[in-house]
Amino acid sequence: MKIFKRLMVVMLTLVLALAFVGCQNDYISEEKAEEFLTKAAEIEEYSEIKNKNTITQTDINIESRNIFLKWDELLNEIYTYLSDNMDKDDFAALEEDELLWIAEKEAAVEEAAKAWEGGSGEAMVRNVTASDYTKDRCYYLISIVKGEKLPE
Repeated sequence: MKIFKRLMVVMLTLVLALAFVGCQNDYISEEKAEEFLTKAAEIEEYSEIKNKNTITQTDINIESRNIFLKWDELLNEIYTYLSDNMDKDDFAALEEDELLWIAEKEAAVEEAAKAWEGGSGEAMVRNVTASDYTKDRCYYLISIVKGEKLPE
C-alpha cells in the first residue's frame, strides 16, 4: 500500500509539473505573499503566547483547537486567492494535490490520536497534528504565491 501511495505521489508530481509548464503565473504576487506571511506570523505569535499561558488540559485542548482554526482560516484564504487567480488548468492540478494533502493530514491526525485514544489529551494531539500539517501547507501555498515553488 505504501509503494502504491508513493507511486501515485510521484505520478501526480509529474502531472502537476507538466501542467504548470508555460502557465501565465497571474497568481504570483510578492505583495499578497507578504500579506499572508504577516498573518502567519500573527498566528505563530498567538500560538507561542497561548502555549506559555495555558495550564489546564481543558484549556490546552481549547487553545490547540483555536490555533488550528486560525491556521485553517489562513489556508482557506490562500487557497481562495489561488483559486481566483490561477488558470483553470493550473488550479485543477493544485486542487488534486490539495485532496491528496487532506487525506495525508487526516491519516496523520488519526495515527497521532491512537496513542491518546479516550484520554484527556486526545483532542490536543489531534489539534496539534492538524495545526502542524495546516501550518506547513500554508507556507507551501505562500511559496506558490511568491512564485518560488510549483505544486509537488
